[in-house]
Amino acid sequence: MSLIDKINKVKEFHETFGLEFHETPTTNVSDRIVDLRHRLMQEENDEYLEACKEGNLT
Repeated sequence: MSLIDKINKVKEFHETFGLEFHETPTTNVSDRIVDLRHRLMQEENDEYLEACKEGNLT
């Protein structure tokens, strides 16, 4: 999958779930989106930490 295809998939995801997106990089992002992105990354990091502590490679 090309980079453009990946970017379009992210855009499609945002459109499907009614999330704001920008065509160019910006720091002008709503608090709602900042909080959502933080929670999602935190969840992934927590899963990573748990797996590492358990010796789980998958």
